[in-house]
Amino acid sequence: MCYMDTQLIEVNGLHLMFSVVLLLGSVIDTKIKELNDKLSGLEVSQNLTSMQANATDQALITKVGFTACQGYMVSGRRINFRTEKSSHGISMTSSYREGKFFAPKAGFYLVLSNIATSSQSGFYIKKNDINMNVAYAHFGGSDANVYTAPLSAYMKLSVNDVVTIEGDSVDHSSCLTIIQL
Repeated sequence: MCYMDTQLIEVNGLHLMFSVVLLLGSVIDTKIKELNDKLSGLEVSQNLTSMQANATDQALITKVGFTACQGYMVSGRRINFRTEKSSHGISMTSSYREGKFFAPKAGFYLVLSNIATSSQSGFYIKKNDINMNVAYAHFGGSDANVYTAPLSAYMKLSVNDVVTIEGDSVDHSSCLTIIQL
């Protein structure tokens, strides 16, 4: 059933006439139910989005990483970096000892190292004693005695996998960064 009502209003000195059609009965009930269903769907969608945002926040909180510098030779060809510059979610004293990084958590990691040295030799990122990447030192600037070797590797690590940086010599200005992605 329909009902039509005509109204006359004044806006800024203008007289406007408009008609309003009111739908009565089952059509209105159907429209109200459709709107309520859409609102319920939006609430469910909002709750899912909120849960996804919380899961993303938790994932970021649990990531680990550190940067350490002042490289020096420790054992054979293994290089240790003694000065922690920054860290998140990890203690270098428990996860990085004598030039060995022990993965505290399983996941994907990015290993970056910039080696400064006085020789033109090769440097390696190793995972459990297996070469993952190699870089050869090249002339690094105006000082003829400084060579650099930038290293990087993306790898999947299990808990307690060991990552090392190895080479023949290292300068104290060398650094290492390991982050979980």
